[in-house]
Amino acid sequence: MKLSVVIIGRNEGERLVRCLDSVREMTPVEGGVEVIYVDSASVDGSPARAAARGARVIPLPDGRPTAARGRNAGWRAASGEFVLFLDGDTILDRDFVRRAFAGFSDPNVAVVWGHRREIRPQDSIYNRVLDLDWIYPYEPQCGPCRGKTSPTRVMPCWIAGPAMKGLNVDPGS
Repeated sequence: MKLSVVIIGRNEGERLVRCLDSVREMTPVEGGVEVIYVDSASVDGSPARAAARGARVIPLPDGRPTAARGRNAGWRAASGEFVLFLDGDTILDRDFVRRAFAGFSDPNVAVVWGHRREIRPQDSIYNRVLDLDWIYPYEPQCGPCRGKTSPTRVMPCWIAGPAMKGLNVDPGS
């Protein structure tokens, strides 16, 4: 079960370094991990930082940089059976993927997601409000797309399984 990790970003700098390091430090995945960084015209050296950490860098073509365009570019380039989408400022919980893969044992599950948490909610009321906003109860989501795991640190967007391969994440991009 090869996993492709698609990270999107623009001018992420040291946040991207932390993200890539957290991917490298996750619980090992049978079948290997491919890391793809889709860059939206960074001017801070983010593509070089990603390449230096072993990620394949894909520059987003000209046009309005959006998360959907970045994810679609990474999705198209991914060769893994499963695809994990992250933002460049994400710190991946080291056991998220292991726990998420357990959700795919149900043949009706196509996507597994996790909760987002702020790193330092105590630093400001703004961080605390955002942290509270990301916490919501587990409930089945759109039939087979139901969440089954929760990381304790920051945000894995979602992992798409084989049933989703080839689907355009955003028809407008």
